[in-house]
Amino acid sequence: MESHFFENSRILSKLKEKTSVPAIKITPSQKGHLSIFQSKFGGVPYWNLNKPYPVSSDGKKLVLLAQLNMEEVPPLDNFPMSGILQFFISQGNMYGLDFSNQTKQDFWRVVYHEKISAAVTENSVLDLGIPVSYSLGTDEIFPFSEEFALSFQKTETFLGIQSYDRFMNVLKELGKECGVDFPDDFDPYESFGESFVNEVSNCNVGHWLGGYPNFMQEDPRNLGHECDTLLFQMDSDSVGNSGIMWGDMGTANFFISKDALLRCDFSKVLYNWDCC
Repeated sequence: MESHFFENSRILSKLKEKTSVPAIKITPSQKGHLSIFQSKFGGVPYWNLNKPYPVSSDGKKLVLLAQLNMEEVPPLDNFPMSGILQFFISQGNMYGLDFSNQTKQDFWRVVYHEKISAAVTENSVLDLGIPVSYSLGTDEIFPFSEEFALSFQKTETFLGIQSYDRFMNVLKELGKECGVDFPDDFDPYESFGESFVNEVSNCNVGHWLGGYPNFMQEDPRNLGHECDTLLFQMDSDSVGNSGIMWGDMGTANFFISKDALLRCDFSKVLYNWDCC
């Protein structure tokens, strides 16, 4: 099947029209030490001292991966507008992921603090004896070894080819609308032009709150999975003279159901990361 650049353009336009959603693009940067109340990747987290700090099922304290102060984030439908949302993981080659049960928060945790106490100090949190990203030993494996400040931009993104089954279902529907009847063995990588493939392959690369996921391998959710919403994504990235690395240039995603997100119930989240 030859590439049809006119149809490519029409289908891409319709793909964006049909699947575009608002999302928050996250940009990390090196800006020195950050307070426990700020949004960041790594560093010392805010913590409610009246609650037990998150530990893995083998009793080891987890490390802050990301902290999002929702008052610093542009408003996004279904997401909380205040409070602090946190993601913790274990150190080690698997970063806390159990592929046999990706919703079991044994070696990772998602925590939401609805109310924030200004009386909590960094020293009081450190007194809990927690591990911190920038002070881990050289033999302790973590995606990065410092802390990063975050900036946020509200934008639009659309469904990419990484969620292959979902993408193909939508693409075939749009093809019919454009007068293109794709055969059962249709391969978009071989049948469309390079510009189309590049755009649908790269539209969801990066760090995101909401939107659509990027994968290096395949979507771990079967069609119809209850965790239908991308909660948070952290990609491998160069940041200043440092960077973030998931295995071999991988990406991490956290998914939740829309209903649970509306309730601010983060007890059932699907965590995934993969790499080349």
